[in-house]
Amino acid sequence: MSWATTYTPGFLRHVNHLVINGFYARDLDADDFAFIERVRERGIANGDLPCTNTVLVEELDFWHLPYAIARNIERRAGPVERPTEAPERRELRELRSKEWHARRALRAQQKEMEAAELERERQEWERANETRKRRELLSDAEWEAAAPKLRFGKIVKRHFVPQWKLDERGELNEHDKRKRKREERKRKR
Repeated sequence: MSWATTYTPGFLRHVNHLVINGFYARDLDADDFAFIERVRERGIANGDLPCTNTVLVEELDFWHLPYAIARNIERRAGPVERPTEAPERRELRELRSKEWHARRALRAQQKEMEAAELERERQEWERANETRKRRELLSDAEWEAAAPKLRFGKIVKRHFVPQWKLDERGELNEHDKRKRKREERKRKR
């Protein structure tokens, strides 16, 4: 796949051109030019030797022994043997493992107990709530039954006028009018 057949978004192409043109590169100062000149003259970047055909002893040591290993480490081929564990350490590890499993079992039991207690409390709350609702219904029904059937006040032009205002005006509500008519009829009889 070549660059001509692959699509790159415009922004990435723009960033790539900026990198190629050196937009993101910092300007070189006098130290940078001196370093470049020294590399041109000596042929080496990290040394004071005049030419490139000489090699430092440290570099030779690195290339001949690329992975330097300490003298007390043995190199062996094959699988690595597991170190043997002392009996005291093994007992201690097993004891810690048993304690952890015991704590885990205890936490599981506590969670079960908490869940059972929560369920019991929920059921108790539901029963109490149902009882409260039944009592409210009964008390509301008793209250409605005990409430007087008389209507106090009057509706005038879609607005309720309380009885005390009617009394101040000297007006009667519908119930009082009917009651007075009945009384008048009784008197006439």
